[in-house]
Parts: sequence; C-alpha cells; structure tokens
Amino acid sequence: MRQLLLDITALPRYHASRWLTTDGTRAAEEALQRGEMCVCLYGPAGGGKSHMLALAASRGAVVGDRLEEMPIESQERIFHAINAKVPVVVASNLPVAQIETLLPDLKSRLLTGAQIEVLPPTDDDLRALLKHWAEVMQLSLPDAVVDYILARAARSTHELASLMARLDALSLEQKRAVTVPLARAVLEAED
Repeated sequence: MRQLLLDITALPRYHASRWLTTDGTRAAEEALQRGEMCVCLYGPAGGGKSHMLALAASRGAVVGDRLEEMPIESQERIFHAINAKVPVVVASNLPVAQIETLLPDLKSRLLTGAQIEVLPPTDDDLRALLKHWAEVMQLSLPDAVVDYILARAARSTHELASLMARLDALSLEQKRAVTVPLARAVLEAED
C-alpha cells in the first residue's frame, strides 16, 4: 500500500524558517531591516534575490524581478511607487547602471537607492542551508547525504529546496530513512 502525502508543512519561500543568512545575502537583509526606501539587488541566479524580494513583498514593498527584462508597464509601476514614497525592492543579474533597457527616469531614481550585490552561497552556506531545511522538515540528514547532494546537484538554492522537498516526500512515501541511495534515486529521477 502506498502512503499518500498531504503537503501540510509547505512553507512559502520567504518564510524565515526556510532561510539562513549567508555572507552573500547579509547586506541585502540589513537594508531591508533598516527599511531602505529603494533597494536594488543584483547578482547571479541562485544567490537569494528571489527570497529577498518575497521577504520585501511580505513587508509591503513594491517588488520587481528581472529588471533587465521588465516590460515598460512594470517599469512605470515601479517608477510611480518610488515617486509615491512606497518602499521598492528590485532585482536583476546586472547592476542598475549597466541595464540599457530601463526607462531613463526610472534608472535615475533607482540609482539613488541602495545598490547591493547578492553573492552566490558558498559550499559551507549550502551545507548549512540543507541541514537547516532538514531540521525544519524534521528530517534526519546524514553528512554523507549532504556531501552526495552537493557534489551532484545544481548550486541553486531553488533547486536544492526542490530536491529536499522531493527527498522528504520519497522518504515518507517509501517509509525509508534518508540515505545516499535515496538521494541518488531523487537525483536520477530529475534526469
């Protein structure tokens, strides 16, 4: 008989219990804590920008992701929010100064805000994050499994969070402890 799983432990990405501060996100988190009116986050994917945006949105800020691809209507929304003194947090891969597709007035407003590079997590950050997620999920995660995952999985926090959810689900479904063979099965199912 196969056990059916109810997703009663799913937490939004921005929930504090799903995240640990890393050296790469510390400056962004501090800017949000200070209540900066305009924060521009930039850096490669997988560093935590989306988490920072969700956190800012949960606190009432107007947010915008992928600034370099943002449609004109969305740019205008951000511009009007800044003019109305509503907190704004935006994210992009490039610093605002290097984005050529922005409306000139929006670009000048954004350049007056805090410009914060969000760096990718280190191996130690990812290890701590996996262990933290396992604790939140009440899942025993041996170091050998963490090492196996980090050696083979994508370096993205989004990918690792998804992997942990699938690992937890398979462990419950099969009533098995989390082991390297179980982690291998989850990773091979992705291919």
